[in-house]
Amino acid sequence: MKTNDVCSADGRYRFRLEIQLSEKLGICLFLMLNPGTEKGYEERYHPTRQRCIEFAHRWGYGTLWTCNLFARRAIKPKTLRFEANPEGNPDNDHHIRKAAAEADIIVCAWGTSGWKVGRGAFRDRLSGIATTLKAEVDKGKVYALGEPSKGGQPRHPLFLPRDAECRRLRIGSNGWLS
Repeated sequence: MKTNDVCSADGRYRFRLEIQLSEKLGICLFLMLNPGTEKGYEERYHPTRQRCIEFAHRWGYGTLWTCNLFARRAIKPKTLRFEANPEGNPDNDHHIRKAAAEADIIVCAWGTSGWKVGRGAFRDRLSGIATTLKAEVDKGKVYALGEPSKGGQPRHPLFLPRDAECRRLRIGSNGWLS
């Protein structure tokens, strides 16, 4: 299994993680909340990463990519509220747009912790990501695992059964993915 991190020069932001699972064709992109700070062994065997690998493998994809709404590495999402640019823009949106265009399926999976970043910041980010992904939504490439949370957010893979099914997302009247 080969991995590649696409990061800022100082390493504080990770824009994309690429994992080659097999020689099979097809790219599965998971869009998560924010990258962690793990390195080496801890990063390779991180539970979230392992669960995403399991889903991509089960669905028959040879490559897994992960991008994040907020590219700033952090252990706890609530610490992002104190960052000047937790999104890592404009670079992060560029990488999300490029990865989304190349991926065969996009799985929104940021979970319910986004509000910890700050309600206004998270709401703005959701609206922005809906705009960023509009072309891919229109092509029917954007999905979420299982049913949405009570707040309408796509669920995080660790909090779902391993056999959770995907459901297609659309852009709702509020401008968010639904």
